[in-house]
Amino acid sequence: MQKIPNDKNVMKLYFIGFFGNNFFDRAIWMIYFTHLGFSLLQIAILQAILNATQFLSEIPTGLISDKYGRKVSLIVARMFIICYMLGFMFFDSFYLIAVAQVFYGVGLTCISGADQSLLYDTLKDKKLEKNYSKIIGRYFAIVILALAISMSIGGFLQELSWSTVYLFGVICQSIALLITLNLKESSSYNTNKTRKVSDLIGEIKLFLKLNPNLRLYLIGIGIFYAIGSVYYMYNQVLFDQMGIPTYIISLLFGIDSIVAAVASINAYKLESKFTARIVFSFCLNATVVMFLLLFTKTNFWVLIGFFGVSLIYNTLEPIASNVLNLEVSSEKRNTMLSMTKFLSTFIMFLSFPLIAFLTKFLSVYYVLAITGAFTMFISSRLISKFFSESKIQLKFSKEKKVL
Repeated sequence: MQKIPNDKNVMKLYFIGFFGNNFFDRAIWMIYFTHLGFSLLQIAILQAILNATQFLSEIPTGLISDKYGRKVSLIVARMFIICYMLGFMFFDSFYLIAVAQVFYGVGLTCISGADQSLLYDTLKDKKLEKNYSKIIGRYFAIVILALAISMSIGGFLQELSWSTVYLFGVICQSIALLITLNLKESSSYNTNKTRKVSDLIGEIKLFLKLNPNLRLYLIGIGIFYAIGSVYYMYNQVLFDQMGIPTYIISLLFGIDSIVAAVASINAYKLESKFTARIVFSFCLNATVVMFLLLFTKTNFWVLIGFFGVSLIYNTLEPIASNVLNLEVSSEKRNTMLSMTKFLSTFIMFLSFPLIAFLTKFLSVYYVLAITGAFTMFISSRLISKFFSESKIQLKFSKEKKVL
C-alpha cells in the first residue's frame, strides 16, 4: 500500500478538525441549562429547535456547498458557530438561547459532509482515494481527541465561570476559521454549476429509485446516529442524578472520547479483517445489550453502557462513511452525506422531547433502555438487509469501485 500522503490540504483539514471541535460545553451543556433554571422539557425544546434547524437547513446549506464549494460552506459554518458561542456567553434568556441554537444548527449543517467530501476529493486528485478509509479514521480520531481535551477542561473552566467555557470555544473556532480561509478546493470538484432545490430533490429521488437498497442503509444509519447522539447527551442527566460532580462528569466524557478516538483510528482494521457487514452486525446487536443494561439502574452498569455505546458509535462512524463512498459517485457524495444527517436530525427532533415527556411517567433509565434497544434492533435489521443485497465487496483489502 502506498504511504499516507503528507498533503498540505489534508494537514489543514486535520488542524481544522482539531480546533473546530473544541466544544468545552459538550459534556455539561444540559447541566448549564439546569443552572439557568430551565426544566428538562425546556431543555428538550431547545434541543428540538437545534434539530429542527438542522433538518430544515440541510438542503439549503447543501446548495451552498454545491454552488460555491466545500471551502465556502466550511467558512460560513465557523462564522455561525462563533455567533452561537457568543450568544451563550452574553445571554441567559430562554428565547435568546433559542436564537443561538438556530445559529448553531445552521453552522453544523454547513459542515455536514463538506469536510469529509473535501478530504476524499483531495486524495482523489492524487489518485490515493484507496487510502480514504485510513485517513478518515485519523480525521475522526483527531476530532474525538479535540472533544476529549475540551470536554475534560470544560468542567474546570466552569469552576471559573460559564462565560469562560464559551470564551475558550470562541478562540478555538476563530483559529479554525483562519485555517479554513487557507484551504484549497479540490480541482476535481466543479463549483461552476447552478442547481435549484427542485433539481437537487429530483436527483436524490432518481438516485434512490435506481438504488432502492441504499434507502435502507440511509434510514438505518440515520436511526443509529440519532439515538446514539440522544443517549450520549442524556447521560449528563443520568450522571447528575447519580450525584457525580460537574468536573468529574466532564472527565468521564473526556476519557470516553480518548477511548473512542482509539476505536475510530483503528476502525479500518476491523473493516479489513472482517468486512463492514460483519462489523455492523456485531456492533449493532451489542448496542442493544448495552441499552438493556440501563434496566439495572446500577451505577457500574450504567457507566459500562455509556462507554460501550460510545465505543461502538465511533467505531462504526468511519466505516459507515466509507461504505457510502463506495455506493455514491463524487458529485453526489456530499448530498448523500447530508441526507444521512437530514434523517438523523429529524429523528432527534422527534425523539429528544418525546423522551423528556415520557420521563414524567417512567424513570429516565427505563425510557432510554426501551427506546435505545428497540431502535437499535430496527437499525440492525435495515442495515443487514442492505448488506445482504449489496453487490459491492466491502473488504478493505479488495479493490473498491465507486458506482
